[in-house]
Amino acid sequence: MKGSSSNRLPILPLAALTLAALFLQGYHLGVDDAEVYIPAAKKAFNSQLYPYATEFFLSTGHLSQFRQILAWTARLTHLSMDWTILAWYVATLFGMMVSCWLLASVCFQSARA
Repeated sequence: MKGSSSNRLPILPLAALTLAALFLQGYHLGVDDAEVYIPAAKKAFNSQLYPYATEFFLSTGHLSQFRQILAWTARLTHLSMDWTILAWYVATLFGMMVSCWLLASVCFQSARA
């Protein structure tokens, strides 16, 4: 499959699949571990937020780069933290679609398969 012109990454169909996946599964801000990581990211973005009892979310929130990446992206794009999280969610969902396509293209010989 390598080397043929039909092996280009189908950006538009993958983007459509991403939007379909977003529509089907929805977007749920603040579920599961988000009660720890999102306040840590918001605190990194605006240090005046959550002036009391930050040890609840900073005790584990400092162990990953998640909060710094979100805060940096929000500062760079001038988006609110909620829109930044949504943008990262859609971008990682699209990345998952691309990686699935690449894995399938390695597993199968023809594009039809």
